[in-house]
Amino acid sequence: MLALKQAMSLVSQKETTGFMPSDITNLEMWLKFNTGITADQNAAGDTLDPIHSTLANTMETDDKINGWEDETGNSYTGVQTTEADKPEWNTSSAAYPYTLYFSGTKYMDLDTAMAISANQDFSIVTEVMFTSVTQKAIYGSDSSNFFRVNAADGFRNKIGGAGNNNFIEASDTIAVDTYYTVIFTRENGATGDLSLYVNGGGYSDKAWGSTALTDADAFTINNIASAADDTNQLQGYLKNIIIYKGRALTAANRKSLYEYLT
Repeated sequence: MLALKQAMSLVSQKETTGFMPSDITNLEMWLKFNTGITADQNAAGDTLDPIHSTLANTMETDDKINGWEDETGNSYTGVQTTEADKPEWNTSSAAYPYTLYFSGTKYMDLDTAMAISANQDFSIVTEVMFTSVTQKAIYGSDSSNFFRVNAADGFRNKIGGAGNNNFIEASDTIAVDTYYTVIFTRENGATGDLSLYVNGGGYSDKAWGSTALTDADAFTINNIASAADDTNQLQGYLKNIIIYKGRALTAANRKSLYEYLT
């Protein structure tokens, strides 16, 4: 318990005296680790009254999560009202406590769809652990708009239905049961240059994939942990999802984010 209190104290100190993701301009959405999360059912499916929350420090293992509030106040809160689709709260593992667990059949909707315009730069930061790396989406909207780990060698994205963008490595792989920070970026306006960076599991800000990719189409996101409702749902754990709209993160920005998240 003392170690946990010390760790929480360090986090609080870092957040009040050091870098925060909001220090980078154009922050549009932030579903934040251990923050703004509520559960309205327990592991047995019984209704909770009052609901459990991270704010009240009342969350319990396997609580069924109905809300993950957007830290920015921009109304991109993750919600789920169907019991069978609700992710679960994990505190049972010392390796990755205080996280949302998605078993491969769970997902959340966004209260407000994230609409990224054509030719608009963006950066999407996710802190994720996969327990399966076969076609498991981190976010999406439909068959024309999604981002997923496609296989151990890489990721697949589709923006506006204009073909697949495949970020594939010849020999490096994504492991299960390992936390990664994955940053997907578009820059240069109408050119739509795409980049993917992976940090964690032995990789340090690794540019993933050897093929230059471009896609300047409009991008819509209204699902978390699925490509569309009940499609390619994530199998694993989520800590943070951070979206910057109208900004491509620099190497210095990425470094600050890795240090903050770690």
